[in-house]
Amino acid sequence: MTQCDSHTVHKIFLCHASEDKPVAERIQLALASAGHTVFYDEQSLPPGGDFHDRIHQAILDCDLFIFLVSSSSIAPGKFTLTELKFARERWPSPVGRVLSVNLHNLPAWELPAYLSAATLLSVAGSPASEVRAAAENLLAR
Repeated sequence: MTQCDSHTVHKIFLCHASEDKPVAERIQLALASAGHTVFYDEQSLPPGGDFHDRIHQAILDCDLFIFLVSSSSIAPGKFTLTELKFARERWPSPVGRVLSVNLHNLPAWELPAYLSAATLLSVAGSPASEVRAAAENLLAR
């Protein structure tokens, strides 16, 4: 993290399934407008690069890992689960480092245990506004 006009700029990794791209894009814009650096799929992955290594490195370098929970993002075989594995290797406990956003209020028992080991954010209104507020709260600690 760096200092910028007395505001701390954090690195945030936004993990989402491609099916959740419309909501993920709004969340990314809200976080970026708050001054954070957001790792967000194609915007952060240049063509022709080693995307596996870039993703793994971005997770190792981030201050906060946001996982958008949906039926798509927790489906077997999804790359989002690989990204979650990298986060778990970095932080054995997700508390204070991983923000799980339950987009569709899936029951906790359906989620990977790691995601439900910390409080889940259930979205009631605007996902972008609620995720930005929750992220700011976690990062202020």
